[in-house]
Amino acid sequence: MLDYPEEDFLSSALCAYRMRTGLYSTPTLCRDWQFGTMGDGRASFHLIGEGDCWVHMRGIGGPIHLVAGDLFMFPHDDWHLISGASTLRGTENRMTMGTEIPFTSVICGYVEFIAGRMNPILSALPPFILIRGIDALPSVDSLSKLLLLETKNYAIGTRCVIDKLVDALFVMVLRQGRSNCLRRPQQCQRVRLRSGSPN
Repeated sequence: MLDYPEEDFLSSALCAYRMRTGLYSTPTLCRDWQFGTMGDGRASFHLIGEGDCWVHMRGIGGPIHLVAGDLFMFPHDDWHLISGASTLRGTENRMTMGTEIPFTSVICGYVEFIAGRMNPILSALPPFILIRGIDALPSVDSLSKLLLLETKNYAIGTRCVIDKLVDALFVMVLRQGRSNCLRRPQQCQRVRLRSGSPN
């Protein structure tokens, strides 16, 4: 039998709030493009498969450059755009699909909690989480590569496999990001008690 920690607060909290994950889209873009995934109350993320792009957010002092293998998460559904250039052309989504060189491929996914959008799990996280591919833990790196591979594989069961991979990737991102909830297990314990889940 597996020897689980006696008190796995994060697992208890995630189960209590009934996490659900999935993908918005997996676009391959070229030339003039920019888009965001905010507005539906979900936490979202972008994993860069090939090429590079820029993340634009308010209040961070300037765009952030991403390259293949980087993962950027928005825990609070904050306004953002990712684009193929360091400057934006307005604030509207503009997508040019194709593999004309240079091109960028992106996996766009989300995390939500069925038991309520407002919960201490996401509230404990910073405005954004950036994990560079070159700095990723082996678990994050392996899951990211599996997710990138599976999105190109249209086999039976692909959707189920992708959902499970995104589930696991979100937890591994929390581990690497050292969220407040992980640093302060008593906070996750309060989450569990408030949710009414058993001890």
